[in-house]
Amino acid sequence: MHTKNTHKLIKSALSVLLALCLLLSGTAITYAIGAETVLSVSSADTDSADSFNYATAREAESALLGVSRGEHVTVISNADSRLYEASTDLIIDNQTVGWTSARMEMSSVNGDSVYPYRSLYGGLCLSLRYPHSAESSVRREFAEFESSDEYVIPEGPISGNPDGIDFHSVNTLSFAVNLCSDKSETMFVEVYVSEYLVFTERFTVSGDGWNAVYADISGVHNSIYAPAAISRVVIGVENADGDGSGELLLDGLAFSRENASQRYLALSDNISAGASTLDGLHRYTLANTAMDISFEDLRSESFADCSSLSVYIMHTAAPLTAITCSYMTDGSYGSPVSPYEPLTFAPVGGNITVYTFPLPEKAPQSLRLNTEGDDNGDISLLAVIPGSLPCSDAMLAGSCDSCKYNSGTGEITISGTLSQDVAAKYGGSKIYIYALDSWQSSDSATLTPLSPAASVAVGETFSVKLRTDGYMTKKFTAVIRTGGGMLTVFRDRSISPGASKERQAVPNAPLKGISGDPTDAAMLGSGCAALELDISTLLSSEPTANKLTIGDEDYYFRSDRLSELDREIKAYDGMGSSLLLRLRISSTSGGEVTMLCTAAGSGSYLMPDTRTESTASAYTAIIRLLSERYGGKSALSGFVVGADADTDAPEEYTKAEMLPEYAARCAELLRLTYTASDCTIPVYLPLASRLCGGLSADANGNYPAALLLASIAAETKQRGELPWSIFLTVPADASEGETANSDLMSGKDIPSLCDILLSPSLEYSDTPRRIAVYAIPGDADRNTDKLAAGLAHMYLSLVGSRTPLVSEFICASELITRVPSDVLTYMDTSYAADILDSYAEIFRSGESWNALFGVDALSLITKCAVSVKSTAEAPTYLGSAELFSLSGTTADGWRAGIGCVSLSVSDILGHKNALVAKLEDITEPSRRCIRSAFEYTRDLSPFDYLSFDAFVSQLPEEVTEVELDILLYSGSSYISSVCSLTPGEWNKINLPLADYPALKTTDRMVIMLRGENGEYIGSPTMMISSPTGLSTRYEDGYLGNYLAAERTANVKAPLRSLPLIYIMPSALVLVLCLILLIFRAGRRRNRMTAETPGSRYPKDPPRKRYPKD
Repeated sequence: MHTKNTHKLIKSALSVLLALCLLLSGTAITYAIGAETVLSVSSADTDSADSFNYATAREAESALLGVSRGEHVTVISNADSRLYEASTDLIIDNQTVGWTSARMEMSSVNGDSVYPYRSLYGGLCLSLRYPHSAESSVRREFAEFESSDEYVIPEGPISGNPDGIDFHSVNTLSFAVNLCSDKSETMFVEVYVSEYLVFTERFTVSGDGWNAVYADISGVHNSIYAPAAISRVVIGVENADGDGSGELLLDGLAFSRENASQRYLALSDNISAGASTLDGLHRYTLANTAMDISFEDLRSESFADCSSLSVYIMHTAAPLTAITCSYMTDGSYGSPVSPYEPLTFAPVGGNITVYTFPLPEKAPQSLRLNTEGDDNGDISLLAVIPGSLPCSDAMLAGSCDSCKYNSGTGEITISGTLSQDVAAKYGGSKIYIYALDSWQSSDSATLTPLSPAASVAVGETFSVKLRTDGYMTKKFTAVIRTGGGMLTVFRDRSISPGASKERQAVPNAPLKGISGDPTDAAMLGSGCAALELDISTLLSSEPTANKLTIGDEDYYFRSDRLSELDREIKAYDGMGSSLLLRLRISSTSGGEVTMLCTAAGSGSYLMPDTRTESTASAYTAIIRLLSERYGGKSALSGFVVGADADTDAPEEYTKAEMLPEYAARCAELLRLTYTASDCTIPVYLPLASRLCGGLSADANGNYPAALLLASIAAETKQRGELPWSIFLTVPADASEGETANSDLMSGKDIPSLCDILLSPSLEYSDTPRRIAVYAIPGDADRNTDKLAAGLAHMYLSLVGSRTPLVSEFICASELITRVPSDVLTYMDTSYAADILDSYAEIFRSGESWNALFGVDALSLITKCAVSVKSTAEAPTYLGSAELFSLSGTTADGWRAGIGCVSLSVSDILGHKNALVAKLEDITEPSRRCIRSAFEYTRDLSPFDYLSFDAFVSQLPEEVTEVELDILLYSGSSYISSVCSLTPGEWNKINLPLADYPALKTTDRMVIMLRGENGEYIGSPTMMISSPTGLSTRYEDGYLGNYLAAERTANVKAPLRSLPLIYIMPSALVLVLCLILLIFRAGRRRNRMTAETPGSRYPKDPPRKRYPKD
C-alpha cells in the first residue's frame, strides 16, 4: 500500500511539474516569436499558434466568433446590426411600446444619447433597470383570446401586424440585449400560446456590446395542433448575488420562419454541400476533399458597406489544399475568385483557417465555395461573414496633407484635400474624423458603431481641430458617410508634433525603430479664458432663418443673438487662450427658459432638466448648433455645464440627501453634452466652495467634493467611460486671508482638491481628464501669488503621480505668468523642493508651505526623486554594449523628445553613431529655457553606467554654458542627473546608475537641455554620440544578448511574456521530466510482461465499451 501511494504521489508530482514546464516553455517561446493576429476574429487568445487549436467546433465558435449555444438558444456577442436585420423576417416596428414590467424600471431612451451603448438600429430602444436581489422581467402581449380555444390569428404565415403572430409559422424568436457594462447576467425567455407556457430556456449574456439572442421554438410546434397565435413573450433576468441593480437595453424583437442564427453565421438557411447534412447545431461537417458548397437565397442587406467575405473553416487533421469562391449576381455564376493570400490564417499547431475573398460590386444572390483536399480528416464550416478590408491608396477619395499637435493649445489640427469630383458630388455633407487605437482597423465595420472625434464640411480643401486623450497612440481616419456606406478620404494617419514653425527636413533618414514623434505627457496650456452664455437666449419660439431638426422637432435660433456671439468668440482668435463657454440658464434673462428648465427657483446657473425628453432634445439642439458653428473653427475648447455656486441656486443642488440624484443628473448632462458635440469638444463640470462644502464636510450639510466626484464617476461608468473635466473659478483680486466671494475656490482649496484627484479610491477611468482654472480679473497681489503656488502644487502633484491623471492643465494667463517657469516644465520636478520652499518668502516671515496649505506637498512630489551627479571620469567596467548603432542592430527604442522638431542619425565630426536633434524655438515664459531632446524606452538595469558624448550648437550668442538634465524613470520613481555642457565642443558624459539601487528596471530615459538660470536657449542643435551602457557585473556577450531580447520583447512580445533567462531552465527541466516519464513507462511495461496468473497483482479483466445514447 505504501509503495502504491508513493507511486501515485510521484506520478501526480511529475504531472504537475510537466504542466508547469509546458506553461513556462510555451510562454518563453512566445517571448521569442511574438504574437499573430487573425482577420475578423473577435475575442481569441493570440498568444501563440496553439491558441487556435480547438477540440470541438463549439469551442472554436465561442472563441473566434463569440457564439454561445444552449439547448435551443444561441447567443452571438458583439452583434452586427446589419447581419442581425438580414437574418430575421419580421422585426416589430414599435420596439418601445406595449411592454409591461415585473420588478423592472422601464423607460425608452434614444440610443444615440447613451454612447457608447447605442441602440441596435439608432433611435429609440427600451432601457430596463433591474434589481440583483430578485428575478425580474418584461413582457409583451401579441394576441388576445376570448376563451382557451379561440385565438386572434393573423392573415398569412407571418404578418407585419404585431397584434398576432402565427405560432406554427415561427421557427425563431430573436432579440438583442446590451448590458451596458462588462459583466454577465443569466437571463431567460418565455413564449406563451394563450395562457400556456410552451417554451422557456435560461441563457447567459455577456457585456461589451450588443448580444443577438436567437431562440429556436420549432421543437414545440407539436405541443399545439390547432391553429394558434403567440400571445405573449417574456424576457427576464435571474436574481444575482449581491445588492444593487443593473441596467440593460433591449431592442430588435423579431420573428423568423427559418433558423435565423444560421442566416446570421452563414448568410443563408438554404445550403447544399453534396450528400452532407447539418448536425444538431445547424453546422456542416464535410469530408476534406473536392466539393461544392452552395449558399442560396442571400439577402442584399447582409453585404451593405462590405468589400470582402470571410470563411471560417476548422479541420480535424489537415487544412484544405485549395479553395475558391464564385458569385451569382445576374442569374449565373461568374468566374471563381481566389482568396487574399496574405490574409489566409493557418498557423503551425492550429486547426482554424480564415479565407477572405473580395466581393463583387453588386450584392450576390448566391455564392458557391469550391474546395479541394487530400481526404485527410474532416472540415467544419463555422461561419461565412461579410466584412470590409482597408482600401488601397488608389481607392481613397482624398489625402491628409498634415496632422499636427499643438503643445500650446492641446489641439490636433488635421488638414487635407478632396478630389474635385467627390467634393462636388457630396457638397453639403460632412467629413468625419475617427481617432482609432493602433489595434483597430479602418474599415466601415469598425467605424460604424464608433463616434467621430470631429467633423467638418465637405470641400476641396478642409481643416479641422480636435482633442483626444492618448493622442500619440492614435491613428486617424476620415470618411464621408454616403447613402450606401462610407467613402474613405484618408486612413491610418498618425500625428506629427506641431510647433511654432514647420518641421524641418530630416537630412538623414531615420533608421527603423526611431520615432520622430514626442511622447504623450501632462502639459500646461497657454491660458484659460471663460465666456458666459445664457443658452435660453439663443432659442426662439418663432420661426427664424436658423433652424435645426432633432428627431421630429424643429428648433429655431435668434439670428441677432448668434451674430453677437460670433463677435464675442472671434475676439479670442489669435490670443492663444483656450476658450471655455460657461453655459447657464438665467430665469431673469427673458429667454426661452421653459424649454430648458422646469425646476423652481431663480438661480443664474439653473441646470437643464434632461430627465424630460423635450428638454433633452432642445438642449441637444443647442449643443449641436454651437459645436457645428464654432468647433474646430475658433478658439472654443470646451463647454462648462451644470449648476455652480450661485447663491440663488435651488436648494436641490446642495442638500446632502440629494447627492445621488444630483450626481446622476450631472453625469447625464455631461454625457448628453459630449455626445451632442459628436464627442469632439471637452465638457467641464464646475466645482466651487458652496456647492461642494469647501471640498470637505460642511456644517450646512453640503456634500464634499470627494463624495461628489466619486458619485459622478460611478454614474458615468455605468454607461461607458466618459472623458469629463473640472472647471474651477478662483479670485485673482481678493485681499489676503479672504476671498471676494465665498462661493469661489480659495487657494487653500486647491491642494485639497489635488488630494482628492490622487485618492486611491478613484480609478484612472474615473478621473477628470482636464483641469481648467479661471481667475476673475483684478489687481494682482500676494493672494494671486498664493493661488499661483497652489496651482504649481497641483500641477506637479498630478504629473508626478504614478499615472498621468490629466491630459491637460490650463489656467488663466495672469496666474501662469506668476508661476516660476522651472515649475512648469514638462515632467521636470527635479527642482521642486527648492522652488516650493522659495514660495515661503512671498508670505510672512517664518511661514512655511505646510502652514500655508495644510498638506505635506513636497512628499507628493519629491519622494521618488533622487539627484545623481554625472562624472567625466571613465569608470572601470567588465562589459559594454552600444545602445545605438547605425548598423540597425540596436537602433530601436530611441525617439524624439517633446521639444524636438526633427530627429536624424549620422556619422558626423569624427563621431560615429550620432543622434542629431533640432530643437524647437519656444519663447513662452514657462518653457523658454528648457527642451526635451531625446527619449530612450528600453530597460537599462544590467548597466551600472551610461556613457556618451554630447555636443550643442546654434545657441544665442549670450549663452555660454548650458545644462544637461537626464531623467531615468521606473514607473513614478526616477533619478535626475545634472551636468554642465560647453557649447561648440564635445562633452564626455558618464552617468553612474548604481547610485540609485532602488531603480531595478527602467521604463524611459529623457535627455533634456536647459539654459542656466532660466536663460532663453533659442532653437539649438543637440547631438549625442555612441551612447553606451557599461557594466561591472556582466560581460559583452550577455549585454548584447540582453539588448537583443529587449528589442524583441518591445517589438513583438506580449506584455505578459517571461524574461529570456527562463527559457533555458524551463527547457532543461522539461527534458528531465520527459526522460523520467519514459523510464517509468518502460519499467511498467516490463513488469506487466512478467506477470503470471498466480501473480499477486493479476491483470484487470478487459472493460466493455457501450455505445453512447
